[in-house]
Amino acid sequence: MYRGSLLNVCMSSKTTYRERLAAANLDTLEFRRLRFVLIMCCKIVFGLINVECKKFIQFVPASSTRGHCYKLFVEWTIVVTDVITFFASRVVPVWNSLPSNIVNFSTFPKFKTSLFLVYLSKFLKYQLD
Repeated sequence: MYRGSLLNVCMSSKTTYRERLAAANLDTLEFRRLRFVLIMCCKIVFGLINVECKKFIQFVPASSTRGHCYKLFVEWTIVVTDVITFFASRVVPVWNSLPSNIVNFSTFPKFKTSLFLVYLSKFLKYQLD
């Protein structure tokens, strides 16, 4: 019964995007994509997936930085494919801004859970508020 009523709300031409999100209890697509990109970055940084990240993303060489100790930078002089450059340009500023007192880097599941506590809306292009 719930599924049918949710489908009716979502299929109605009179409902707005915000109303459909509220009915389905979802975040915006842009927000979900941002969270996914951060999770993918975590997997790349900690070697959970096999990607040659040294070609486009590197750790900040300074040992004492503000925030967490996993800050990244992009070597823009290296010519790489547009997809990799686009990924790096999207993820590095957001990744570097993650607060070390909120985000837990100890394990991957804790990292995913702690992402829900971080205010990421400032990185979204479209605001629904």
